[in-house]
Amino acid sequence: MAQLVAFLTIFFAVLGTSMAHFSSHFGFDPFGRRHSKYGNDYGDYGNPEYCSDIAPRFALCQGFVEGSDSYPSPQCCESLQQLNMIAKDQSGGPTRICECIEQMGNNEYKKSRVKHVFRSCGMHNSFPISNNMDCSR
Repeated sequence: MAQLVAFLTIFFAVLGTSMAHFSSHFGFDPFGRRHSKYGNDYGDYGNPEYCSDIAPRFALCQGFVEGSDSYPSPQCCESLQQLNMIAKDQSGGPTRICECIEQMGNNEYKKSRVKHVFRSCGMHNSFPISNNMDCSR
């Protein structure tokens, strides 16, 4: 989970988007559950369309972040660019991307690989990695 958090922190840093921006998309109930503008407590994962454009793109980078590939593939780097566009162009895009990647969470992600995926794709990262990222913020 820490690796996923690190990856998402880098991802949103590359977008130049403050995580505080996302708090406007969520509310909290007395039991501490998140409520997405899409519906249920943890996004609209019950809706097959919710992550249909996110999951396949992120999956192209899994070989690198899990450590089985030495370098991210050109397809991985292209998919990161596409995710950047979704985050910039769609209302709630960054939150949706965060929730979808969190749903795909994989304990096999290697922190060092997650930390370097954007740099390995030639993308600039100027934000420190945080292990405390939360999609609801």
